[in-house]
Amino acid sequence: MTMKKLLILMLCLAFAMCFVTGCGSTAPADDDTDDGNGIDELSGEYLMTGDYDTIRLMSDDGNTEYTVLNTDLPLDVYFARTIIPDSVPASDEINMLFSFFRDFFFSNDNEQLSNIVEYAGEYAEEIDPERNYNLYYTFDSDIVELTDEYVSIGYTYDWWAGGTNDYGTDGYVFNAETGELYTLTEYLDRPGDEIKAEIIDKLVELDGGSGDIEIDDAKEYDVNEFDWYLQDGKVHVLFDKYELSYGAYGSFEVVLD
Repeated sequence: MTMKKLLILMLCLAFAMCFVTGCGSTAPADDDTDDGNGIDELSGEYLMTGDYDTIRLMSDDGNTEYTVLNTDLPLDVYFARTIIPDSVPASDEINMLFSFFRDFFFSNDNEQLSNIVEYAGEYAEEIDPERNYNLYYTFDSDIVELTDEYVSIGYTYDWWAGGTNDYGTDGYVFNAETGELYTLTEYLDRPGDEIKAEIIDKLVELDGGSGDIEIDDAKEYDVNEFDWYLQDGKVHVLFDKYELSYGAYGSFEVVLD
């Protein structure tokens, strides 16, 4: 199951908890902490997040919360959660959802994290002590666009366990009033077959007959399985590294009309 599918399940839980307990958040402590992972000018506290020892840090502008794995291994791990401002009516619901996402990231249920921690332990025994690089697994986030109608957010992951690195972006578009996570068909209010046909046409155009993009693989997707975000009112459909092409092709996107 992908991170985004897990997040959608968490969304259902988040709304259920909001109805039962109300939504809220707790501010991090103000102790000065050097996290050792290149995140500067932050304040934070040591704590357990999920099943791991972590440090919680908040940027000086208050817009981003960093949760960093506290480890002596040659490994950099953090999850950066963009804070949705109070001016957004559904900010509590959306912020709570990504808190659940953060806690899942630092849990034993996240096999990618447990695997890279294991790799880092093996890597530490083999590497040259003069090394100047670590393995890494990170999630960065940003508000792509914020309007009265919707909140468009991008979460970019980057993962390297000693071989070829992997990266990509998950897009999330929320109703700013209700916190509902839009699907493509809901937001565009068009038939799914019509939307999917446009995506395929855009991929064919991008490929230009080179055969670099696996068009047939894309045809197997359900229309609401495509990853996407909104910018300037346009739908950008995202494809991660390795998703529809070879690694050197990298990640890419197509923009719907």
